[in-house]
Amino acid sequence: MAKRCWMITLFTAAGALLGVAAWLLVRPPAPPSRITPEASERIAPGMTAAEAEAVIGLPPGDYRADSVSPRHYAEFMPKPGVRILEWEADDCTIQVRVDEDSGRVLSKIVGEPLRPPGPWQRLRTWLRL
Repeated sequence: MAKRCWMITLFTAAGALLGVAAWLLVRPPAPPSRITPEASERIAPGMTAAEAEAVIGLPPGDYRADSVSPRHYAEFMPKPGVRILEWEADDCTIQVRVDEDSGRVLSKIVGEPLRPPGPWQRLRTWLRL
């Protein structure tokens, strides 16, 4: 009886592993992100907010695969009369500051991704080195 229970458990685990492996092989690759440093270079001061949005091709928003992970860059306190448009992807974050009165782009910031610390860095931090 114990041998039969062991075999059922083994086959169930093997089936689950095969299922996960098949899913990883068959799933389609993620589409290339439109939110790139190259796209931000095409945004210039004086453009309208709609023109800046057309350059990126997406409405402002969080397009990261894992939206729970730490953010790349955040504008905590914009100046009065300035609105922030933000596109966040896995590779970079683009923030565009827009004047609320004229609706024109004032400036932009491109943020690089925050990479989680690797195992060696976590060990060094834990050992306080």
